[in-house]
Amino acid sequence: MESGVMQGLVLVLLLGVGAQWIAWRTRLPGILLLLLAGIVAGPVTGILKPDETFGRDVVLSVASLAVSIILFEGALSLKFRELKATGAVVPLLVTVGLAAGWAVGASAAVLIAGFELRLALLWGALMTVSGPTVILPLLRQVRPVARLRSILKWESIVADPIGAILAVIVFEIAYLQPDLPTNQAALMIVKLLATGTGIGLGGAALIVIALRRFWVPDHLHVPLTLGLVVGVYSISNMAFHESGLLAVTAMGLVMANQSLVKVEHILEFKENLRVLLISTLFILLSARLEPTVARLITPTSIVVILVLIVVARPVTVFVSTAFSSLKWHERLFLAGVMPRGIVAAAVSTVFALRLTETRLSGGEELATYSILTIVITVFIYGLGAAPLARYLKVADEDPQGVVIAGADDVGIRLGLALQKLGQRVLLLDIDPAKVAQAEKAGLQAAECSAFDDHSTSDLDLRGIGRFIGATPSDEVNDLAVVHWTPHFGRANVFRLNPNRKADDPHNNHGRVLGSPALKHGQVLEALHNGGSIEAINAEDLNSHEGAIVLASGNMKRYSLHSKGTKTATDLETIVAIIPSVPDQNRSEIMSS
Repeated sequence: MESGVMQGLVLVLLLGVGAQWIAWRTRLPGILLLLLAGIVAGPVTGILKPDETFGRDVVLSVASLAVSIILFEGALSLKFRELKATGAVVPLLVTVGLAAGWAVGASAAVLIAGFELRLALLWGALMTVSGPTVILPLLRQVRPVARLRSILKWESIVADPIGAILAVIVFEIAYLQPDLPTNQAALMIVKLLATGTGIGLGGAALIVIALRRFWVPDHLHVPLTLGLVVGVYSISNMAFHESGLLAVTAMGLVMANQSLVKVEHILEFKENLRVLLISTLFILLSARLEPTVARLITPTSIVVILVLIVVARPVTVFVSTAFSSLKWHERLFLAGVMPRGIVAAAVSTVFALRLTETRLSGGEELATYSILTIVITVFIYGLGAAPLARYLKVADEDPQGVVIAGADDVGIRLGLALQKLGQRVLLLDIDPAKVAQAEKAGLQAAECSAFDDHSTSDLDLRGIGRFIGATPSDEVNDLAVVHWTPHFGRANVFRLNPNRKADDPHNNHGRVLGSPALKHGQVLEALHNGGSIEAINAEDLNSHEGAIVLASGNMKRYSLHSKGTKTATDLETIVAIIPSVPDQNRSEIMSS
């Protein structure tokens, strides 16, 4: 038995990581490949049977706890100030818009698929959720303008618990207590909302107090938070069934917007843990499908799902944005983005099992239609969102601009050289005199900290996709690199070589800038000795589109490595920023 469990765990992890890697290599939506891998391993070949290997209760419990962590992590990234430019769009999307989408989806299930009304209402409620597991990777790929990014992020996270609660209400009233009086039904809804919100607020208060009073050492902040998240989720569910999703969302939202303690470091766990949880969950849930569900994949079921895409989503958006300041092309983009994710898969699985356990019909249809909806919506939106954004001109296509931390001579000269290459440059500095100096030189500059989220969240980053930490302070560059890595990815975040002699540059956050690695003092000294930072043409770099070089000065001559070929130059030091060059080529250019 232990051997079977171990083999099952290894298979799930290998399939999950393998699907994610293939998705990265092929630029296909990761969740789509995870679902396909699970379906092939489960109902198609039968090599993975989660319920038999691990036990159904274990699988569902793990799925529920994982979803709670994913939702909490998403809520922890929500900032109320992001809503300033969006007006009432987000509140309307998760209330009036959600109700409109629910009505359209349920109607399609009844009129086209022939569902009985209560099953259609339940399925329609489950399909109102999207989730950060599918929206956030899509936003990183598409890079829409700031307010569209904020709207979609908020909607995906906040709508998840609301859609799940709506499904709970439908199930309780339509299936378990069909004769429940209206006043008692209203009281049940109030109790559900109060339970989830109250326990979530209590969990947030507990962890804020613990951190503020230094009851917990720094190295236990993340483990403590994760433990409280799953504890809050479980306690809330015990107090009122399926209120846990609301509780963890409320907990994360409160922690993200309080000012008593810093919680940004708690998000350190998010990237690796999220990838692992998503990979495991999608493999397990899709592998649980029975081979007989294939008979439900018919033209009728596909038409129902297409109605969600071409009717329900546009209705949701246009009802919610009718009186907003959004332009028509922005509304069209919002109407073209609504993939379903892990919350829809997990919650629909729970309700499908509850239908089966209570000897009610519809469990198989509910699970199959939900998984099919996830596959089709992820495929369509995953492949179509980026072209749609480019067509509607609401996103940057391959942004090559640069944010530079530090507006002294080094930052200004580097910015001017990049600007000559046609790249947008934005300098950041807390010294107003340096900001004024940069603006006088013809550069865009902002007076703010390069690593404070409150300072940088309102910056206009259109056309910008890279960051350079170029201040004289190692500590500032370290913090700035950590702050900007989630925005642009590790491959696009650079810094000058640390001044600390004992440090290994490869152990620092960010890619070290320069060949060889240049320290701020060296560059500044070279500039003061008559050196300059200049742009050179593509023909000087074996067809690469350009680089920034430090010319003249009293420094040793170096050479450029391009695709394994050493090319001598008349310039003395190459600063490795290669605009419009794929990451793999950029890596080759940086090696020396």
